[in-house]
Amino acid sequence: ENKWRRKKCCDAETSIVAIAANQFTSLFDSSMFSQGQLTYFLMNAIPILIGFAISMYASGSIFTRYSSTIPATLSLLVSNDSGATFFINLQKLMGVTFGHTLPLLVMSVVEFFPCDSYFRFAIHSVSIFVFYASFTFMYYASAQWSTIGIMVGAFGCSVLFRPCMSHISMSDNAYASHYKDIAEVIIAMMLKMSCAYIFSPKEPRDIAMDKLRQMFDAIETAFAKLSTGELESEGGVIANIKIAKGLLAECEAQAPKTDPKLQVVPGLRTPFKKELYEGALSQTRLIISDLDMLALALKGHTKRHTLKHASVSSEEGKAEEEKKVESKREEVVWTALLVKQDAWKTLDSDLQATIRDSFGVCCAVLAHDNEEQMQSDHVDKLVKTSNLLQLDGMVPFYKEVSIAAEKEVKDAKDAQVTWLPRTRILLAVNALSLATKHSAELAGKSFEHMLYF
Repeated sequence: ENKWRRKKCCDAETSIVAIAANQFTSLFDSSMFSQGQLTYFLMNAIPILIGFAISMYASGSIFTRYSSTIPATLSLLVSNDSGATFFINLQKLMGVTFGHTLPLLVMSVVEFFPCDSYFRFAIHSVSIFVFYASFTFMYYASAQWSTIGIMVGAFGCSVLFRPCMSHISMSDNAYASHYKDIAEVIIAMMLKMSCAYIFSPKEPRDIAMDKLRQMFDAIETAFAKLSTGELESEGGVIANIKIAKGLLAECEAQAPKTDPKLQVVPGLRTPFKKELYEGALSQTRLIISDLDMLALALKGHTKRHTLKHASVSSEEGKAEEEKKVESKREEVVWTALLVKQDAWKTLDSDLQATIRDSFGVCCAVLAHDNEEQMQSDHVDKLVKTSNLLQLDGMVPFYKEVSIAAEKEVKDAKDAQVTWLPRTRILLAVNALSLATKHSAELAGKSFEHMLYF
């Protein structure tokens, strides 16, 4: 309270006008006009505007003038699914259609009883419970058909909870109007599907490949930064590991959309190798784990407080800062210990070449979408390579770095096992060896799916 009392009302930075101006300019941030945001806007706004025009001017046949069915349905289906497959949009169409149709069948049984009948109340209540219990369970339990479950439940409300009015309940005109609504809903979904297809930047398989290449680039950069000793710096090893993990999650989310079975009519391209794509993600997860192990082995030891809100005195805070500085120094020592060895250049060159060629072969096989013979420099290199699972120079490197560790690191007698020089070196060498093995296994899986070679 005292803090705000000291603020001057006429201060340029705290005045109401300045605050209002900042809030207004923040509404029109540059990211608002990015390609993704504009695609999202056009993909959803154009169908709604067309639906609004139809409801305003179309009359006769299945159209009812001034009906809000088309624009209202489209406003409820606003989503950012520009990269989705036709199957997802087909599920939405099925869900919305069933959501308008199935409740009519339920109510056709309920309306056999008069409004003041106790049987009607009991049957109506049980019908609503069973209807929503079934489709809610479908939404939460089904991995493939959950979209239809939530759509049926959402769009069935207006019919199931309609009040009983005896003078229109059994009217043919009432049912006719409902089937007109169903026809308008189908038109709304066709508009949505058409615009989603038009504004879709790429096919799901192409989006998946872009994400995969970005992830591979992040992993290659992480291994390259290891040679320069950039571990925790901006754009270093740990930063690229985080990027790779984020892209791995995006690839796993995109993987189900690449299934060739979801294509209504296959085009000129050969079916996407979804099995290889999922296998590549599994192997990449192992390589990222190897990078995590490597970063853990090279990072300095930092003592952290076990209590989240523990109070720290000035002396303790100063000691904590000194430990951080010491941790940074130790990190440099461990990294330099690996890089300055004579055998490191041979080992690092073989490691990066194996990872680069394995990733290149995987991308080449996945991206190959015709029946012609595949041309790839990475494939040619791996065909001529022997002992792909083993790192060149591993044995002399381990000997050199073990001897150097005993000379460089002092006071290790009273240290924990995890801080002993030989433990750290063994962990780092093992991580490098496993990364090579997992990369080679990825290349092996790629060769198994190479039909035209």
